[in-house]
Amino acid sequence: MAGQEDPVQWEIHQDWANWEYIEVITSSIKKIADFLNSFDMSCCSRLATLNEKLTALERRIEYIEAQVTKGETLTWNYTMLLLGSCFMEYRPTWERPQQPQLLPLS
Repeated sequence: MAGQEDPVQWEIHQDWANWEYIEVITSSIKKIADFLNSFDMSCCSRLATLNEKLTALERRIEYIEAQVTKGETLTWNYTMLLLGSCFMEYRPTWERPQQPQLLPLS
């Protein structure tokens, strides 16, 4: 009987070793899948935000192109409103507001 217990115990030991190995692999695969899912959600959110910004810029460009094609001139303030405030510091000298001239009272 002692000879039959050794192979059985060896098989049980091998089964436990295999089970532990499978558990490590399964756990690792679950961690990778969780990371990929969270990365996908993060990327989708960021891409959606970028898409909204690009769509808004495309609309502004199309409007400006349509105005230029029609030969209409845009005022400086309206152009800056369309393009955004990132260029507000620069203003050509020929479009700077002039000081109002005072008329004599008499």
